Amino acid sequence: MRAKVFVAFSIVLFMVASLFLGAVKVGHATPITVTTTFTSQTYDGHISYYTLNYNTTRDSLGGSAPIDTTTSLSTGQNFLSSNYWIWRAFLYFDTSLIPDNTTVTEVKLSLRLSCGYYGPSFNVTVQNGQPTYPHTPMQGYPDYNRAYYSGNGGSENVTIFDGGEYHNITFSEAGIVWINDEGTTKLCLRSQRDIDGNTPTVYERADFWAAERGEAYSPKLYVTYEVEGYHYVVHGPYLEDNGLAYNGIVNVTIAFQNVDPISFALNGSSGTAETYDFNSTDQATLMNWNITTDYAHTRVYAFRSGSFDEVWLYVPNLANVVAQYTITVIDFAGLTNATVETDKNVLGYNRVIERQNFDAYNGMAFWLTMYSQYSLKVVSDQGTFTWSLTADGVQSKTFIVSADMIPYEYSGENATVTCTRNATLISVYYSESRTTWVNTTVYLHSSSGYTYVTHQLDSGTTQNYTVAISATSDYLVSVTAFQNGQALTWQFALPKPAVTTNIWTGIFEMFGVWPFNPANAVGMFIVLLFFCVGSWADTEFFLGAGILIAAVLTYLGWVTFPWLGISTALMIVFLMYIHKGKQEVREL
Repeated sequence: MRAKVFVAFSIVLFMVASLFLGAVKVGHATPITVTTTFTSQTYDGHISYYTLNYNTTRDSLGGSAPIDTTTSLSTGQNFLSSNYWIWRAFLYFDTSLIPDNTTVTEVKLSLRLSCGYYGPSFNVTVQNGQPTYPHTPMQGYPDYNRAYYSGNGGSENVTIFDGGEYHNITFSEAGIVWINDEGTTKLCLRSQRDIDGNTPTVYERADFWAAERGEAYSPKLYVTYEVEGYHYVVHGPYLEDNGLAYNGIVNVTIAFQNVDPISFALNGSSGTAETYDFNSTDQATLMNWNITTDYAHTRVYAFRSGSFDEVWLYVPNLANVVAQYTITVIDFAGLTNATVETDKNVLGYNRVIERQNFDAYNGMAFWLTMYSQYSLKVVSDQGTFTWSLTADGVQSKTFIVSADMIPYEYSGENATVTCTRNATLISVYYSESRTTWVNTTVYLHSSSGYTYVTHQLDSGTTQNYTVAISATSDYLVSVTAFQNGQALTWQFALPKPAVTTNIWTGIFEMFGVWPFNPANAVGMFIVLLFFCVGSWADTEFFLGAGILIAAVLTYLGWVTFPWLGISTALMIVFLMYIHKGKQEVREL
């Protein structure tokens, strides 16, 4: 009993584990840390005001006309000719490029003094008036009003900026939350003495370069945040024939979906390959690098979706002959998200030598070392297909992916697609949360090709479709879904079920429910008859004849013996044979 319970528990555990393992998805982004630099917009500048009374100047509801077109901006206070002056500066940064659902971990405001500071030192403090203040562009009234700005987002003494180079104000935890990832981050720069209400007695002002001074001088905002992104590691260059470092330089360019490409060089001339490791908030799409010193030949690597990819860059040995081969892959299976790659065994590791996005209409050009052995691999949502590829001089090669190479059931990322049939029905189920429509088409398959039978088009995220079919025909089912901005297709080959002929099928069922398959009744009767008669007449002969007849009836489909049943029957006959021998001895 305990053994049965253990076996049953093991089976259930295996099934549950299989479900979880089958649900594992790859390709999701992973948290990375990114620092993005933002440059102040030309709206930046300052607003000043002065009166004969310090408190009147400080508490005024408005100031003079904004100064936002000059190359510098000012913050601080002054007492001059019986008048009290106050300058308050304002900065604008378009931080909408920060991805949603990020966690900002650090912010630094970087400023350059334009001509030094005046008077005694004071702290430059960052305050916040968002979302309304300051206006864009600034308005003397009411943006000057100190009542609209509060907090201490970060503060540094003006003396650190002396020397004309960039210096930073590191934001406090309170200031970090002021970063607006949906639009413009607006900041107010005030003298801490203005904030504290310290009446000036001399000139105490600092002038910083503004956006109008140019990219090399304008205020910068460095925002560091954690976001779901992509991590890439590129090693190289290596020689593909022996795995050693290539004595030369390869120039690498990586393209991305929505941002500008990056370029870098990997130098193996020291005898050691190099590694380029980087993070990106945007997914890389394609990488190319030169494989000859004159840069005439380049290889490519297409990145498949995923949060991490590690690539080894290989070039041919310059002593070998390199030729361009045209590889054509004919797709009869409706592959989605497919890439085609050449692989090679290098020092015991299977390495991708070159990978391209699948082109269903044109041949794809690959650079191969003549007379070398490669593998050609097609990787898609529907499966991975591999062929042997020899660079034998025949520079145009064709490979075929047929529908019967695709599993009947395919579960892709966030999608479930199943297609089954019995003798007279085809059942299709589809579900994916991002889908806008799904269309299932049924084709009849014969020696002359495929003939359209019927289809069903459903809008929404799911489809349940059942269609009546002929039990004696083969079919092909094509499921096309428009999901997440693209159309994906799955194809299922559904051959007719094997037919088992048994003349007794259906006859005995009319007498009710049997504890075994009633179609076995005649065959079992014949076999048991030989065993029983033979046990008393001629055991050896009838035992052999019974086994032979049982085999013939099983072949004809008249009887089906489970292994346990066969073993039990033979054991009974054997015991009968022993019993008969003992009885014959007693009779003698």
